[in-house]
Amino acid sequence: MSGAKLFTLVIVFFLTSVISVLTGSTSLITVPVMITVGIEAHVAVATNMLALTFMSVGGSLPFMRRGVLNRSRLVLSIVLTIIGSCLGALLLLSVPLKPCKSLSLWQ
Repeated sequence: MSGAKLFTLVIVFFLTSVISVLTGSTSLITVPVMITVGIEAHVAVATNMLALTFMSVGGSLPFMRRGVLNRSRLVLSIVLTIIGSCLGALLLLSVPLKPCKSLSLWQ
């Protein structure tokens, strides 16, 4: 990956993570940018999901420390999250691996 592409991704990820803390919807920006710079769709989505996992854990820690989380609902939430993640991963397998060259700005 060239330096320009890497720099673009770092700037976009930094700005979207700052915005995401307030509004969410990081994926609407980061995934298309990754695909635009030539990262395969399945890798872009997986990278985004990994980043969101760490952001969610980081956002949950203050609530856990204060005892604000309802622990009786925590197990059900985790189970539903795992099921949704598995279904999403299975759906991702239907995305073609070859990126669309006509959409790439970095040709």
